[in-house]
Amino acid sequence: MSRKILVPFDGSEPAELALRWALLDAHDHGFPIKIMYVVDERSLDELTGFAPKETVLKELRGRGEGILNRAERMANELGVDVEIEKKSV
Repeated sequence: MSRKILVPFDGSEPAELALRWALLDAHDHGFPIKIMYVVDERSLDELTGFAPKETVLKELRGRGEGILNRAERMANELGVDVEIEKKSV
């Protein structure tokens, strides 16, 4: 049976601690790891206010890119190869 560690990551402090544990586990056991950030487009109406939906979506995706880049740097520091996934739902 193939094992993979999936880590949803939102950049928060608790998520960062969980990611560090997952990265250490992946490093110690040789498991592949996938880090995911999700933009929930269903909530755009609640978030837009005066800004157009496209502007808010671009901001959320940009924030996600930065968060995933930070996660990837954390993985590289430990020498763990990761798969990064960006999702919109």
